[in-house]
Amino acid sequence: MVIEGIQADPKTLVGAPVMVGGDADVTMYDKNAVCKSTGYVHVVGVWTLEGLMTAGKTRVICKGPILKGQSVYAQWGGYCSADQQADLKRKTLVGTALHDCGPGDTIAECILKL
Repeated sequence: MVIEGIQADPKTLVGAPVMVGGDADVTMYDKNAVCKSTGYVHVVGVWTLEGLMTAGKTRVICKGPILKGQSVYAQWGGYCSADQQADLKRKTLVGTALHDCGPGDTIAECILKL
């Protein structure tokens, strides 16, 4: 589902996992950020050309390799990966990969689980 009317910081990349914060409504996920009200950060969606995607199927920026059916996690720097150890404390699950992706930078199609 695309939520209309949400604004992202200018630095936010299409396909990047995003969190509430920054100068606009949402900004790219940052492992060092802390929400002042709750004390933790939650990835709220993926930034797309249409706006904030919170459910359904979308493409995300990834660093592979990723296997079909593998969980995909938000990482700081505006990308996702299958490496849950990189940011395990925050449990930033974005979704499930719908296809295999090779090593390096790639675009993965995922079913979002936010």
